[in-house]
Amino acid sequence: MQSAATRLIGEHDFRNLCKLDPGKQITNFRRCVMRAQINPVDSDGDGENQVYVFDLMGSAFLYHQVRHIMAVLFL
Repeated sequence: MQSAATRLIGEHDFRNLCKLDPGKQITNFRRCVMRAQINPVDSDGDGENQVYVFDLMGSAFLYHQVRHIMAVLFL
């Protein structure tokens, strides 16, 4: 997942990774992602059920863009 998340860094057209809202009339789907990391959350357990967080930093995000990115990374 981290290898795929690294490929998101930079400026890309994310129109296929968002939910289009015809009421907003958005014409520019290019967004800049500055950081995309998957980090483990510190836990006191045995490590068997480790929890991770997706740390994404960008200039702006489209509607449901992060949800769709996470779904693709999970697949």
